[in-house]
Formats: sequence, C-alpha cells, structure tokens
Amino acid sequence: MSYTIEYDKIFLKSGAGYTPLWLAGDSNCYEGSGRNQRRVRDWSVFMSQLGVTEEKLMERIQPLLGGPYQEHWQRRGKWVDDKGLVTWVKNGCKNAVSIEQLIEANRFGAIKCCVMESYMKMSSFSYIHTTDELDDWIKAAKEEIAAGKDFYPRITLNYGEPVRHPSKPKAQDELVVVKDGKYFVSERSPGSISTSKNRREAMIFSVDDAKEILRDFPKCKIVSASVLDAPCNIIVEVDDGSGIPNYLVGFPGPYKVRYTASIKGAKRYSTKAAAEKAAQTAKRRYPEWRYSAVELPAEV
Repeated sequence: MSYTIEYDKIFLKSGAGYTPLWLAGDSNCYEGSGRNQRRVRDWSVFMSQLGVTEEKLMERIQPLLGGPYQEHWQRRGKWVDDKGLVTWVKNGCKNAVSIEQLIEANRFGAIKCCVMESYMKMSSFSYIHTTDELDDWIKAAKEEIAAGKDFYPRITLNYGEPVRHPSKPKAQDELVVVKDGKYFVSERSPGSISTSKNRREAMIFSVDDAKEILRDFPKCKIVSASVLDAPCNIIVEVDDGSGIPNYLVGFPGPYKVRYTASIKGAKRYSTKAAAEKAAQTAKRRYPEWRYSAVELPAEV
C-alpha cells in the first residue's frame, strides 16, 4: 500500500494570507542507494494554496473530511485523521511565520519561488527576500495559475530537508542557554564553541549573546535557562521478555525503538507525562513489550 508521509511543515504569513508548505513524499518511492537510500521527499505548497485565509483553508480541506477511512497521511509514525487534519491547519496558521523569520532562522539567502507549467518548465521565477516580495509574487502567480490548465505553485525550501523553525521571541532580559541537539554550549570563544551533555556545565547567556552564537552555528537553538532547574530524572524502563531490564533511548526512525542495558545511557525526561508519552509511542511500535516510567534518585 502506498501512502504519503509528512516530514515537516511550516506556514508562511503575509499580507495576502497564509501559504502552507509541507515536506512530504510517497512511502513507496526511494532515492539514493545502500546506506544513503531513503524515501523521496520534497517541499511543496499544500493543496496549491497561496495567500489564503484560515477559513479558506478549512473550506479547502472540507471535502476530505467525513469519509470512511481516517487515514489522510502519516506523520511521526501515526495516521492523520479528520480531527488531526483540522488541528494541523489551525496550528499551522497559529504558528505561521514571516518569510524574514524563516530566512533568518535558517540563514537562507532567499526563498526560490516559481510556477510550474509542466515537468521542468518554470515561469514567474523569483528569489524572495521579504514579505512584500512574497505578496507580489503570490499575486502574479495566482494570475498565471488562473490562466493555465495544469499550472501549480512551487516554493523550494532546503532541498528536501526539514527547516529550522523560528523560535518564539524571548524577552530581552530573559536568561537562556544554547543547545546543539542534546548538548549544551559549555564554553565559547571567538568562532568556536564547546558542548557538554552535563547541564551543570551549561553557560548562561543573554538573548543577544545567544543570537550571536546562532549566526555562526545555525544548527544550535536558544532555550530558556529555566530548563536547568528541571530534575530530568525520569526514564522509561523496557521489559522485552528477556528478564534483563532495558531502558528507552529514543526512536531512530518512524517504526523503530532504540534501547540500552545501561541506565546511564537512557533518555531522561523532566516530567512523568513526557516519559509516559514516549512509552506510549514505543508501545504502538512494539506492543508485545511492556514499558513503565521510572523516577530515578537524584544521584543516579
């Protein structure tokens, strides 16, 4: 069975309205070979909707709702049903960003936009830098699409890879830490940083200083320094029937569960609710195993 898999999404907001973009691909199509093989994915404009209101988007998805099959596409290993689709649109509009925010967060030079007339034939080609330029392109693209039979818009983001989503603005007086994946920035010098998984070694920055780090290291992200106060001492114990306790590490793919026999290698959660949610995800993938959230002593 072939179905669509969603890997990322981001909605752009401008004077014209919302433009929903998503990174998706067919489950049966692959690119690359060997260890580099993966499912094909590409950024596209969701249902070719350019600069529309939230109400218009809801109208556009209405024909998809109410059917006997509640499986529109897969996202994070789960099917998006009718309720999920409505929430998907509403949250996309709620968290929409400007094109300037997207460019700054990802250090793009510009966003490439065009209208596809046929395979590999493009028109209305533009490199967009600002919201005003986006609105001008949307207006021209809508006119061209209305005049063509099979024309559709194309906005290229990051060449088939997820994008960095702009973080919510933080108060200038807020103290923050900078993370590179699971690691905290622990040392900083001009042009370089050192990181540590130990939160006790994390450096605390002002918002402006943290933004300077992101200019040189765009894969990092800014997080409130309040995360350092969270105990982060809850893990998920895995019982696979072997009689040897194992511990959840994470999910390396949409269908896999990774675990370890070392309690020190277990992924730690700051709340029991977060650990239980991870346990539920693991249970869906390997229902024959048992999972439980366990709170560790502070010294472990």
